[in-house]
Amino acid sequence: MASLHEGNTVIVNVQKMESLEEQQRAVDFLAGGCYALAGEQEMLAEGIFVFTPEGGAGGAGDGTDVESKRNALISLARTSPSFGEAEEASQKGSP
Repeated sequence: MASLHEGNTVIVNVQKMESLEEQQRAVDFLAGGCYALAGEQEMLAEGIFVFTPEGGAGGAGDGTDVESKRNALISLARTSPSFGEAEEASQKGSP
């Protein structure tokens, strides 16, 4: 929460948490904090979320700078090995 409060974008992977209840609790906690900061949240893949406070993505700057930083973080998260595993698992479960 401190990082969100400082204006930073936070990417969270809850896939390795023991139970679905713990995963949901963690995401709900961050979503509430993000909402309080007038931010946005997005699910990148099953168990991987990005939280961006208003004007976030790493601090002050114009809107273009913030959006480019946010997009870079999302791209980085999508190229991580655990993101690929989540994508494969979700594709196997679909018809």
